[in-house]
Amino acid sequence: MKKIFIGVFVMISLSACELIGLVNNPTNNAIRRIIVEYEVETNGLTQELVIYHQRGETRLDFEYPFEREVWLYEFALNEYFKVRLAERSYIYIDKIHAQEENVYVWVRRSDGINVIESVYYLQQIEDAWQIVEIREKQ
Repeated sequence: MKKIFIGVFVMISLSACELIGLVNNPTNNAIRRIIVEYEVETNGLTQELVIYHQRGETRLDFEYPFEREVWLYEFALNEYFKVRLAERSYIYIDKIHAQEENVYVWVRRSDGINVIESVYYLQQIEDAWQIVEIREKQ
């Protein structure tokens, strides 16, 4: 009985947080949009767009014709990459990290053969997020 009560309490608490916007962070989608726009404009469209997100975040429509757009929680990510077709191209946007005034995000891009991993550093400049540096993983 106690386990059921705790489970119901947690679900109600999460729902309440979603309703009042404590879990949803619109900044995350603004950052994701900048990264997707840069990737598509610089390197072209891929078949899949895969995004790490947290429960309760609003899903954004990127308005690009990806064949598949996948939003995954942490636990589903590893499983997804195990079962997806390796030859399909993709852009993967990982968890968004804040570090003082900077934000950084790991981004992985595959053309179906090669995988390139980069770290995108962003800053909010005059009310808009901008990519200030991209470091490719060596």
